[in-house]
Parts: sequence; C-alpha cells; structure tokens
Amino acid sequence: MRIIDLLTMCFRNLFRRKVRTILTVLGVVIGTCSIVVMMSLGVGLNQNFEAEMATYMDVTSIMVNVPSDVKSGKKVVLDDKAIKKFSKIENVQVVSPIMSLMDVAEIAAGRYTYRSQVIAMDLSTMKEFGYKTTEGALMESGAPNNGIYFGYAAPWQFVDSNTNVMPDYPTDDKGHYTDPPPINVMTEQLTIAPINNSTANTQGQGEGTGQSSTSTNDTNSNSGGSDTGSGNTGNNSSSEPDKPSLGQSQALSPLGLLKEDYAKEGAAWGVIIPLELGQQLQKEFNAMNGIQSPGNKYDTVKIKVDTMDNVAQAESEIKAMGYQTESAQQFRDAMAKQANLIQLVLGGLGAISLFVAALGITNTMIMSIYERTREIGVMKVLGCSLNDIRAMFLVEAGSIGFIGGVLGIIFSYIISFVVNSVVAMMGGGALSMKISIIPVWLILLGMGFSVGVGLISGFSPANRAVKISPLAAIRQE
Repeated sequence: MRIIDLLTMCFRNLFRRKVRTILTVLGVVIGTCSIVVMMSLGVGLNQNFEAEMATYMDVTSIMVNVPSDVKSGKKVVLDDKAIKKFSKIENVQVVSPIMSLMDVAEIAAGRYTYRSQVIAMDLSTMKEFGYKTTEGALMESGAPNNGIYFGYAAPWQFVDSNTNVMPDYPTDDKGHYTDPPPINVMTEQLTIAPINNSTANTQGQGEGTGQSSTSTNDTNSNSGGSDTGSGNTGNNSSSEPDKPSLGQSQALSPLGLLKEDYAKEGAAWGVIIPLELGQQLQKEFNAMNGIQSPGNKYDTVKIKVDTMDNVAQAESEIKAMGYQTESAQQFRDAMAKQANLIQLVLGGLGAISLFVAALGITNTMIMSIYERTREIGVMKVLGCSLNDIRAMFLVEAGSIGFIGGVLGIIFSYIISFVVNSVVAMMGGGALSMKISIIPVWLILLGMGFSVGVGLISGFSPANRAVKISPLAAIRQE
C-alpha cells in the first residue's frame, strides 16, 4: 500500500466520527500543553537565576589563586610564566593579574584622602572584562602609567583629613547618592603614595594593616571608617592629625568614571590603577614597612572565558596545574540542579494529563476496530498484508498524537505569552524577565511525547486488528 493511500484512508477513517476524534485530540492538546507550559516555568526560573547571578557575579570569569595547602615538593606561583600558560588554555580570551592595594596606598586630593579599595590590573584588558564608563573612555592601548579609573561610588569615599569624618550622604530608593561628592575626581589634582606605618603613634595602637590609633579623647574617629574600609584616623584639635606618614607621592591622571557593576572589581566602590604602578607601590610599601616580599609576583589572576558554558573546562585545566580557582560555576551548578528538579516535578505533573490522553487514544482506536471489523476482514480476504493493516491503525493513532501536539504547542505559546504579560503588569512594567520560556528543545520534546504516546497507545489495538479472523470478520454484522 502506498503512503498516500495509507494517509488518505487514515484521515477518512478519523473523520467518520468527528466528535470522538475531536475529543481525543483535545485530550492530547491538554496533555501537551501541561508538559510544555509546566517545563517552560522551570526553564524560565533557571534563566532568571543565571541573569540575576550575572548582575552581581562575572559568570564568564575565573579568579586564580595559589592554594594555602600546596603539596610538598610542588612549587606553585603566580608569575609571568603562569600568565602565559593560562593564555594558552582553549576558550580563554584574556588574562590579567589583579593586585589589591587596600591599606597599602593612599590617594590624596587636597585635604581629602581615599584609602578604600585600590585595585591594580592591566588597563588594556578592562574592555574585554566588560567594564563600561559613564565618563571618559576605556583605553585598549596607550593608557598612561599613572592613569586611574574611579568606580561609581568611589568619589564619595574620600574623607576630610582635618576631621577624619565621612559625611552620611543621602541616597535614593535604589541606593544611589543624591548629593554631589566632596570633590570632582575628574578635575581635581590627585596623588598616590604608599603608606608608611612605621611612624604611626604606638599609643593605643589599632588593629589592621596600615591603620593607626587615635587619642583616647577623640570621639569622632569611628565615623565612616567601617563602611568604606578607609582606615583613616586622627583628631579634631588644632594640632596636625595623628596619621601614618607617606612615602613619595606621584600625580595621577584621571581616565574616567566606571559604570556601577558589582560583578567587576573596583567598578562600584573602588578605583583601578595600572598594574605597573600597583607593583611599584607594593614594592615601596614592603620596603618602607620592613615586609618581606612573598614568592608570588601577583596576588590573584583574573581569566575571562568566551562563554559561560566553557568555564568549567577551563577551570578544570587550571586546577590540574595546581592552582586554586573561584568562579560562578559552582553557584550555577547548584542552581541548575535545583532548576532541573523543578522541571522534573512540573514535567511529571504535566505527564499525568498526557497519560490520560493516551487512554483516550487507546479507547478511540479500540472502538474504531470494533466498528470496522467487517472492513478489516474484507481487506484480509482481498490480500491486504498484515503489516499494511497494522500500519493503518498506527498511522491513525500517530496522527491523533501529531495533530494534538501541534495544537498543544500553539496553545502553549499563547498561555506562555498571557502568563508573562500578566506577571509584567503585576510588576508595573518593572519586571522585564519572563517566567515562562519555551526553547526549541522543549517544542521537540512536546511533539515527541504527543506522537510517541499516540503510537504507543495505538500499538495494542493495531495488533488486535491484525489477529481478527477474516471469516469471522466478514460474518460480523
């Protein structure tokens, strides 16, 4: 029997009992919708997790450190040779050492000082790492050796050295400052110098690197320090404030203000200076304060991978070299497991509806066999093969599943659109993320389930039709 003849007979037989066929197809539609819509909620939840994680973590970056428990006999250091090795790893786009100079260097602007988060890195890699500016521009080459970028909130972290008090600046409902900063960092003359702790007043010595204590009569020394990590101390008397003496200062050249991004080092509360300047300041700080330089040339190395999916592979290669890594991959894996569990539960609930639809298909095909017993007998007498008869009923059952699957996918898109629209309206338009997302693989899965259920449901009735005796079938009224 030709395929065209098989399909023609299939649809002619299905529409002999239109109401019964429509109701059976409707069951498949409901079952397909249940699976697709339920699982789309799990997909949306997983993507929203990843999008939210990307707002406070750089999901394509890896931070590399030297482990504290290095195996004996194996020397692991972060130096220029290590940088070259990291650069050769597949899918790695850019590598930059990162130095933290908090409590190592101090920035001065007139009577104002900044001793919060100071980051040193290769400025030419900032664009690759996703930094953006609100003023000034990122320089991929030719950046001055004394250049500096300020994070969004860094201008408000300057402390008046006369009072050692940081004002409590008002903020709006999003946490953004509403008052102007004490200085304009883009036009002010700025200098930076290493901190000399050796001349600090030893009376009431405070804890922490680069910090000195204040007089016991100073009641204003605790304002603002814990919030910014500046560590400045002093008093409000007419005498010179009690603070660490500084080494040789050098001028800074402001390059820009960074866009607020908590996933990027220094882009929110800190400042970023060239790596060469950071190494010089660290070297001077160590010499001035009698600190022995560690074996590692760099504190941390930051690596950017091309896509989030390749982070795990690159991270495993770095760990194989003996280094310790940190990335968003562990958080992503944990959230992915949770999202997969949710998808499994929701998909299982939807599969119950499709199971009920399978019973409907089976019932429809069995009833069709009873009604067409005489027709089956005539086909056998005329020499129709058993495979053709079996195929006829399987195609009918599969067609019910296919039609129901197509309609189910269409209605799933409509339901998903309505759900996302309602959620967006409830959020006042502020919620841009979709909670129901239907990817291509979910469409194929829904269609596969619907057609598969149809074929499985029609298998038993088709075998029953094949086993009918031709003589008994012809005598059937």
